[in-house]
Amino acid sequence: DRHDPATSRFDHAALALLFIGAFRLVPRIRIAGTAWAGLTIVATPITGGHYAVDVLAGLALAVISLAAARMAASWRGAPAIAVRR
Repeated sequence: DRHDPATSRFDHAALALLFIGAFRLVPRIRIAGTAWAGLTIVATPITGGHYAVDVLAGLALAVISLAAARMAASWRGAPAIAVRR
């Protein structure tokens, strides 16, 4: 239920943001994939899937996860995760 705080989930926004980063590395699907993931982020609170704060928490989770992955890769001597800017 959307109104039960115990079931609030923010994985839709987190996964969508992670996919945006991944889609940027694949030229054939960059535009369509980024648009799809962006629409997922925008549509989630509009369609009643989650509260807007759930989406913000998901975006924060994705940013923290990417930072942790980069740190872990650098500690192990692995190449850094590529992000095009």
